Amino acid sequence: MMNDLQTVFQSFYAMICPKGERTHNMENLTLRDKLAMDRTLLANERTFLAYLRTFIGLIGTGFALWKLIDLFWARVISVFLLAAAPAVLAIGIYRYYKTGKDLKSVTESTHK
Repeated sequence: MMNDLQTVFQSFYAMICPKGERTHNMENLTLRDKLAMDRTLLANERTFLAYLRTFIGLIGTGFALWKLIDLFWARVISVFLLAAAPAVLAIGIYRYYKTGKDLKSVTESTHK
């Protein structure tokens, strides 16, 4: 069990650290620290997927309103939804990469 966990952590560590930084001793980290980093990475991915799901929902609702309801207010709302969807996706992508970069910098500063 412990070897499997070490293997998972080493592959995670290899993903987020540049090749020159991989020579640090991972024995300095406790199991709690390793698991906390894994949880943080997974939370970041879940958050991105929530943004993606919201984007898809906004696009679908916008098109459905546009096609199914032929009223002025429905067209206005659908245009708003279709315009907001790419903004939501852009915010999600930005936050995903920014949080990943912050996680990488915290990991690198902890190992130096």
